[in-house]
Amino acid sequence: KGERPELEEIIRILVGPFVRAGRDKHSRSFYYPRLVMLARAMPGDHMGAYISAQHDELARRFIRAMRRATPELGEETAYWRYGFAIGAMLNVVGDAYWSYRLKGLSQGRCDTDQADRVTEELVSFIAAGMRGSPLDVGKKHRSMKRKTR
Repeated sequence: KGERPELEEIIRILVGPFVRAGRDKHSRSFYYPRLVMLARAMPGDHMGAYISAQHDELARRFIRAMRRATPELGEETAYWRYGFAIGAMLNVVGDAYWSYRLKGLSQGRCDTDQADRVTEELVSFIAAGMRGSPLDVGKKHRSMKRKTR
């Protein structure tokens, strides 16, 4: 129990090593982010099941820590937001491997090779998302329907 953990620090612990891992070309960890992204992109469940078996307990620990830092969020919401956090992290880390699209869009101002900057931008973005208002799942949401003529 104890005192409430700082959300930003939890997120930094979650994303920082992953972001830095792909930048050290002299380390075996250089390939780890690529392996995780490849596993998520491959059809079938074999590789995904292996990655899940290796990471699910750690993911649950992060989700519990995030919930302690944001107790106003329900358990279901915390799981959703953890998933979105991982998606954001994979997207921006993957940008440095393949296309540098963000660097091109920003005319060089957003360089995804800058691990410290990427980490802090992710921390800020994910923390804001975690602190956002929970979705009222009891409320019926109308989908936008395209009218056909």
